[in-house]
Amino acid sequence: RHTLERAELRVRSQAKDAIFVLEQLKATTGENGGAIFSGRLDPAAIGVIGYSFGGAVAFQAAWLDPRIRAVVNMDGWMFGDAARSGFPTPRLYISDDSALPAPSDTQSKDAATRFSAELNLGDDRRSRDQLSHFGGYRLQVAGTRHVNFSDRPLRVAFPRLAGAGPIDPARAALIIGRFTTAFFDETLKDQPAQLLTEGQTDFPEAKLEVWRQSIARPLAMSPQ
Repeated sequence: RHTLERAELRVRSQAKDAIFVLEQLKATTGENGGAIFSGRLDPAAIGVIGYSFGGAVAFQAAWLDPRIRAVVNMDGWMFGDAARSGFPTPRLYISDDSALPAPSDTQSKDAATRFSAELNLGDDRRSRDQLSHFGGYRLQVAGTRHVNFSDRPLRVAFPRLAGAGPIDPARAALIIGRFTTAFFDETLKDQPAQLLTEGQTDFPEAKLEVWRQSIARPLAMSPQ
């Protein structure tokens, strides 16, 4: 319980930091052409991406600020207001293909196993609740593990010893990058992406689920 409370505080604080950075970047675009990023950044096309706990921060930032038009969560649990009340911002979840814990794991005598199972199962329910209501994408990349969504496997001599999955790290990075780029092109540039269709064949390692927005269905969130 104490760990969850700390996560709630951290995600809210770091999301506010992200919004502060957004404000500073907006100031650098200027309207008179004299700012450093004038003509190079579009403050009307804002996307946020986060890995692990950063994924929760990205979602919380999108919950806080409607100027964020697209958000990507790379293998992170959700915490905070974004997890409980949901938000309509277009989203892409990317994760490894590890199986969900068995319901019996929530009754394990091992506290770490029990806690991890509760978080994983609860997060899966909440993500499905939000996808069912707001729509979005969920991508699983076969052969990856949590660390594959960082650049660490690309920087070490033995990726498996760093916790990476059996997939070639460069191949994993290529797949993650292509889908992320396609998602932002579609949501921020209004460029429909063929890659973002269920049954895509460009990358057989990638299992993509496409969820359409449900207008009539009320959002019924699972408890934290």
